[in-house]
Amino acid sequence: MSKRRKHMKVNSNGAVIIMSGISGSGKSTLSSQLKTEIGPDKTRIISSDRVRSKLLPEDIDHETELNNYKQRKWTKERIDDMMIQELQLGLNHDKVNIIDATNLSEREQSKFAKVGKKYDVPVITIKLTTRIEEAKKRNSKRTRKVPNKVIEDMEKKRISKGDQPSKYVDEVIEIDGNKKIKKRDLKKVVTSIDPNSTRYQLRTLKFEQGELRKEYWDLDDHLEYLESKQETNTNDYIDSKKRQNEVEKLLDSVDAKEDQLIKDHLSKQSIPPKRSFRSIPHKLNSYDETIDFDVSFHDTNFVAYAEDSEGNTKLVAGNVPDPIEDVDVEEIDEKLIITVESENEDDSEMGEKYTIFIDETKYD
Repeated sequence: MSKRRKHMKVNSNGAVIIMSGISGSGKSTLSSQLKTEIGPDKTRIISSDRVRSKLLPEDIDHETELNNYKQRKWTKERIDDMMIQELQLGLNHDKVNIIDATNLSEREQSKFAKVGKKYDVPVITIKLTTRIEEAKKRNSKRTRKVPNKVIEDMEKKRISKGDQPSKYVDEVIEIDGNKKIKKRDLKKVVTSIDPNSTRYQLRTLKFEQGELRKEYWDLDDHLEYLESKQETNTNDYIDSKKRQNEVEKLLDSVDAKEDQLIKDHLSKQSIPPKRSFRSIPHKLNSYDETIDFDVSFHDTNFVAYAEDSEGNTKLVAGNVPDPIEDVDVEEIDEKLIITVESENEDDSEMGEKYTIFIDETKYD
């Protein structure tokens, strides 16, 4: 008797998942796995290879196309047009649309991400980091091979442009394409597009916090300017001050929502202490300096959030044996290090301190 496969539940009215990686990095394999996990009836894979095969006769190979600039330019434009049409069709039917193409630059990703933003659906990019030797090895086993020179050029492009995420993308998820895709990688992608998941809701609150903080400090600069001009009795100053107070209250409200969301999430989890204290360092998905750290804790549970200037983010959670007094986060050699200080019943002494290296996300 065959078992019926249980699909991951996705509460979404559509989404755009943009694959990014060189030929042979594993984009098509991961796309198929995601379609199986989410459910074939909910998912569309929009493949540049499939669209190209419709446009070009089978006897025109990559080498011929590569040596004909006009042919290559025309093909690229037509492929983009057809893929965008398919994406719009999928979003009109509330599908999760997976863009299976190289998408190595910000401009390439933005073409599809802009469409997702027009439909007001989650847009994420999955960056597959695969060694070029492994990509070439996989490519050699294909029926229609991509020239090694093309793969090498792609790798150069990925290195020079691939780490600039599109401003229209909500989140960038990096996955190691050299290894077998793990279940938690698939779950990370699914929760990033599910509005009911903690990951999605926290990301939304972080964005709202960022917008409010920017407005608050812009108003603060403007008020400081008016004060330097001794224009504190003007309508401009009064209105700006009033708006700044409103923004401050909104920020407090968003912060409270975030704290409650974390408490609710942690209350549903049971993370064994031993698993939280693994001595394996976690390398932050960061290609630039970390610009924002944030921590929250409740009772014996904590959660840490980090973001770098390229928009890469990391959320990690864990617990300690005793109630927490304070949590500190720092980055040393691209490793996210969390120091947790527990409470002590005797106020004359400091509580226990734990230095924690966390190597995986425990957020749903």
